[in-house]
Amino acid sequence: MRFVISFLLTLQFFSIVSIAEEQSKVDPIKIGLIGSLSSFAASYGTAVLEGARLAESELKARGARIELLVEDDQSVSKNTASAYSKLVKLDKVQGIIGGSWWLNAIAKQSERDEIPLLSCETLYNLDTVSAKTYFLLQGDLRDWIRAFLPVVEAKGWKSGAIVRYVSGFGQTLSEEMRSLFSQGGRNFLGEITYNDIHLGDAQDIVLKIKRLQPEVLYIDAQPGGFAGLLRKMAEAGLAKTVILSNSIAEDAWRDKLVDYELFPNVYSSKRITHAESFRRRFREHYKREPLLNADLGYYALLLVHQALQQNDPIATLAKGIEIQGIEFLFNDNNVFSGAPQEVWRLTSAGLRRDWR
Repeated sequence: MRFVISFLLTLQFFSIVSIAEEQSKVDPIKIGLIGSLSSFAASYGTAVLEGARLAESELKARGARIELLVEDDQSVSKNTASAYSKLVKLDKVQGIIGGSWWLNAIAKQSERDEIPLLSCETLYNLDTVSAKTYFLLQGDLRDWIRAFLPVVEAKGWKSGAIVRYVSGFGQTLSEEMRSLFSQGGRNFLGEITYNDIHLGDAQDIVLKIKRLQPEVLYIDAQPGGFAGLLRKMAEAGLAKTVILSNSIAEDAWRDKLVDYELFPNVYSSKRITHAESFRRRFREHYKREPLLNADLGYYALLLVHQALQQNDPIATLAKGIEIQGIEFLFNDNNVFSGAPQEVWRLTSAGLRRDWR
């Protein structure tokens, strides 16, 4: 009898060991991240990567077998496609997170490969490439302008114009500015376009602004170009023009490119961070505040990881997933609408939530 019991115990022990060994042999879920980690857009891709790394560390701490493979597209669109090819063909990733502005270049290929592609940097606009596998966490670009409606109405501003880069992105902003200043007795004075992403022709642009004389000017530019244009405007006596922009206005201040004490009327739309719990986790992990779209990188990794554990990951994402109490629901264009914008005022001390 003792022999039988001993045999059964031994058998049970080896069964447990065998199960553990089999579990250890299970391949990890491989997720790729394509980010602009160097050159002029490096701060944006790096923020997404930091959020994704935080999610990866939390999942591993809970016993998940996951591998995050990272590629830098160096802020060059053609590199985005080659990074995608390497991740899918060589590294055999099952899903991809994007911390790059150029994910439109790989959207259709991800659809052909049936690879879930979650973007943390691209927004829905006239340039957006639709694909059933391509999900946009940043939301709709038009909301960057729509957020200013209460401010424009409260301040009674009557005329507006826009300086924007020649692209579908810039055209989307321009059309929304036209809509905003074509109602309520307001007047849209026109758009000023440029082709140099660094805004090297700022002097010529200032001359055009002086001819238009808008009360309100929306500036679509990179932080360096934005700051350079403001300086040229100040030299031309236009420092008190009401300036509307987005998070690049804050980036320019953080990078010490501009002192808003000289420009008293600068306002920025900014996406609300999804959850205070994320900010707390980020501070505990990195010992500092998160920047830009770090929260989107965090939730994107959790979303892809959860979806890849289902039979049909793409359908699972399209249906919607709840992560830490947040409902990630996508519309018919695969755009997440739960990322509202709010308006901040820029001062020499930084952002003020009370724009009044």
